Amino acid sequence: AIGVDGAGNPVIVYRRGPGSLETEVLQVEVLHCSDPACAAIASTNTIDYTGAEVGVHTAFAPDGSPVIIFTAFDQAPELYRCTDPDCSDYSITQLADDGWIGQLTVDPTGNPVMYTVVGDERRVIACLDPICADSSTATLDVPQEWGWVGLTYGRDGHPLLYSIGHDAERQSSPIRVIHCGDATCSRNNTTTHVLDAGENEGNLAVAVGADGNPVIAFGNRQLQVVACNDPSCTTTGPAMNVGQQMIIESERLGMHIGADGNPIILLTAARTTEEPQQPMLAVCADAACETGTVGVVDTQPSVWSTGAATPDGGVRLAYGNWQELWAASCDGAGCGAGLLDPVTWDQALVPETSIPTLGPIMEGWVRNSYSRPR
Repeated sequence: AIGVDGAGNPVIVYRRGPGSLETEVLQVEVLHCSDPACAAIASTNTIDYTGAEVGVHTAFAPDGSPVIIFTAFDQAPELYRCTDPDCSDYSITQLADDGWIGQLTVDPTGNPVMYTVVGDERRVIACLDPICADSSTATLDVPQEWGWVGLTYGRDGHPLLYSIGHDAERQSSPIRVIHCGDATCSRNNTTTHVLDAGENEGNLAVAVGADGNPVIAFGNRQLQVVACNDPSCTTTGPAMNVGQQMIIESERLGMHIGADGNPIILLTAARTTEEPQQPMLAVCADAACETGTVGVVDTQPSVWSTGAATPDGGVRLAYGNWQELWAASCDGAGCGAGLLDPVTWDQALVPETSIPTLGPIMEGWVRNSYSRPR
């Protein structure tokens, strides 16, 4: 996972170790870069956690300080709250062993918020303080085919959950949004069936625009974007095709809203079955993604990528395989201008099929290889 500190410098959290069924020590490393491009490292600190089949969920406070939850097969989950972006020190809170933790984020004040699954129930646990010494739990009213879930926040400070699932016969892939009626999802929640992704399902990302309305990106072959007309997404504009068809790595989709109010979408994808997966970026030229440019961030083959946005519209990325870790950064207009193999799209028409030959790294992007996770 990646966040940014107050100066726009990346804070990267990654794990060492396989997290097997055997009880063992899992190491999570917090790497704080000293500059936006991560050309130098300000600090590296390690958290050791002992458990079996360990899972790690990470979010970031507004100042870039990591918030990490460890889950293990043989013990209750624990929340580690770093005191600063370096994670030079941290507090530990043992959480109630209450189901499976599916998502972790922080609210606008920095308090952790979790989405959990307990049997057939789906719950939101909103911490009432930074270390989650006290919390509020709300049970959501969701359909049976409520599937993979993401969690973010609306401009009103209320949680926004989004899901892509399947019906009982797996003949449809409904995308749904829950806009919570208050900060703890305890009342007046609005659930909307936004659209059916059909066979183009499997990946989903949501960001909230400057107008308070969500923007949804989805797809496993054809990346599509749909802009909602209200905070609960009860009506939308048309779905826009972003670039050409490609093979998008499952659950490797992220989205941010740039300083210009237009979406920036991060994906790990390959353009053909013969090509390796690479970190790619789609930079929309308007709020509805009717036009824009999609291209490769780096030609390094990658199996994962993650991104964070800076308040001034920049993008900080971390990506890699299971041996190496890379970082890339861009600011402002450079995010679109500096892409490799750029392909433009316009008005959801079939995009250009010709792809330019790979050239050198273009101005606007800075890339650094700076660490080996294992």
